[in-house]
Order: sequence, then structure tokens, then C-alpha cells
Amino acid sequence: MQVAAMKPVALDKDDVPQDIISKEIEIGSPYFTTDSAAALRANEINANVILKGTRVDGIYDSDPEKNPNAVRYDKISFAKVISMGLSVMDMTAFTLCQENNLPIIVFDINEPGHLTRIANGENI
Repeated sequence: MQVAAMKPVALDKDDVPQDIISKEIEIGSPYFTTDSAAALRANEINANVILKGTRVDGIYDSDPEKNPNAVRYDKISFAKVISMGLSVMDMTAFTLCQENNLPIIVFDINEPGHLTRIANGENI
């Protein structure tokens, strides 16, 4: 999936202060996770995409940290994720993205260069 209409930027995890990467998004509600808060804000500002930085490099049919044979999907629909019971993010956040047609890019936050590649419109 490519990010449309973004200008190239030189941004890498190492270039971003650690407190920005690790700081949780707070919206003052105990019922919202950081994923839900991010999805809510992304929809409020009409973002083109939501970036989900995590420990794995995409969406898999099972947890790749526990299953070495897990299959990675290059692209997968919201409906397929739901029907297969896959865990991309919490269901509230996922539903917010689905209802607003907001694509989700899941990437390994610990892999150097991923943010730069995404910002430059590259597939990861």
C-alpha cells in the first residue's frame, strides 16, 4: 500500500526523540486504548493512512513471534481480518478505520528506515 500525496522526508526512528516514539496518546478516557485514540484522531484530521508501529512487519495469519510458519499478508481487507479473527489492533480502533475507509499500514518500528520508506511512498 502506498501513501498518496506525501512529500519525501528524511525521517528514521533514530531521528525521532525516543519520548515521541514511546509516548502514549491520551484523550482522557479510560475506555480508549492508544490504538483507539490514534484512529480517532486520524479520522478527525482526515488522515490518508494510519501507521501502526509494532514489533512485527505486517499482518499475519497468526502471531509470527510464536509461530515461525505464520503467513504474512501484503494486502488484506478489513472484512477478511474480521472473518479470520486476526489481531491488528483493538476492535474499536479497527472499526473506526474500517467505517472511515482509513487504510492501516502495520510496520516494524524497530527496523531502521521503515518510517522513511513509508513517508516516501514505498511498500514495506
